[in-house]
Amino acid sequence: MSPDGTPLPQDCPREALEAMAEMGIGPSASIESMSVIMDERWGESGKTRLVEGPVVGYLYEPYRQLPRRTRLFGQVWTGGEMVIVRYDAIQVPGGSRRPICAEADDSGGQEKDPASPRGVAIIPDNVAAVRLVARYGEIDPSRPPGRLYIYRDINDLPPKVRERLKK
Repeated sequence: MSPDGTPLPQDCPREALEAMAEMGIGPSASIESMSVIMDERWGESGKTRLVEGPVVGYLYEPYRQLPRRTRLFGQVWTGGEMVIVRYDAIQVPGGSRRPICAEADDSGGQEKDPASPRGVAIIPDNVAAVRLVARYGEIDPSRPPGRLYIYRDINDLPPKVRERLKK
């Protein structure tokens, strides 16, 4: 953990990488993302209060072979300037829970209202782009934090990220 209580970058466990590969949804060089309702307790749009601790979200739209309302289980950290949401399990309706690695936003977190109380992050919307990752917390240091960047082509990625994906 960092001094503000937020998680450091971390490799995705082998079991989760294998499960994602079996489901055909693993991380890809295209940096595509899923549209996710971050916390199922708060409607499908509008301002949201994410509370530090466990969270359950769901797919807002189908993603590859995963249907809408597929649930994502994870953790929220609110200690820093940004709220960080990482999901570590997924459950297709009627199916069993499987391990995954996914995180909201590819730049280290979601912007939160500076007036958010301790342990809570007030964010502008409950719908967020979430991407499957091989390593949590990989950010593009050339971009300002708290923004979502979707790269259309691998050649648009920063050189270090591009080289790592080609390995």
